[in-house]
Amino acid sequence: MKTRTLIVYVVSCFLCMAGSALAQKGGGGKPVACTNPSLAVTILPIIDGISAITGDVKGFTYTNGVDGVYNGVINLCPSGPTAPNYDATFGLVGSKRSMGFSFQSPISESIIDGPSPVWANGKTFLTKPYLNIRNILWGRLNGQTTFTTRMIIQYIKGPGDSSSYGLRFQNPVTDAVTEGGLPNTNKPSDTARVTVQDVPGTCRSDPDNGTKDSWIVTVDPSFVGTLTKMDNNWTHSGQYTMAMRFLVEAKTCLPSINGY
Repeated sequence: MKTRTLIVYVVSCFLCMAGSALAQKGGGGKPVACTNPSLAVTILPIIDGISAITGDVKGFTYTNGVDGVYNGVINLCPSGPTAPNYDATFGLVGSKRSMGFSFQSPISESIIDGPSPVWANGKTFLTKPYLNIRNILWGRLNGQTTFTTRMIIQYIKGPGDSSSYGLRFQNPVTDAVTEGGLPNTNKPSDTARVTVQDVPGTCRSDPDNGTKDSWIVTVDPSFVGTLTKMDNNWTHSGQYTMAMRFLVEAKTCLPSINGY
């Protein structure tokens, strides 16, 4: 997170979607680099409710490479020997952009190892988080337009507190992610699940005028996420009702996969 390298975003490696090697030989014998497609992320209103997050003075949309927004990509490419995880990510740490967060008091029976954050008082504050939506291409790879996954928002820093925190929507049972997370993340409430609606674009059949791929990402009722300090012990700092909804849009046309 200390080194922020803006990613050159041209989708030139169609085989990455199938977990191909990082480089394939082109016609001239030179390797063709796999690059991750760039994203724009927009905070959407909550249906029949109030969002726990908001935009800043520049608006509600955050675009990779604009105003210092970085790593705003879908991770299609392998990382060394590691297969691609298909996560959607973007970061604001050190950028000109911020997001507004509003934490109410922790829910009843929350695990709080130490005092709850002083900023969990319902007031909105601006911070520069890093967001990770896990395996956002799971539905496309498995033939489903709607599925459940996990989401983590890290590097949340509130007023009067020098610590950084991570907000985890990490239900133990989701479609897209099955491995374990932090111990006791979902206690006392394990309803922290995120639903993704995959909206395939038409750009593959109509390269000139077609729409790009997008995904609507919604925290499910009862909207509960777990807050942990980003320390060596991932100290629990309570569970909070945090309703939120995002539109994730690819800035380039993704390769076809499973008929999408």
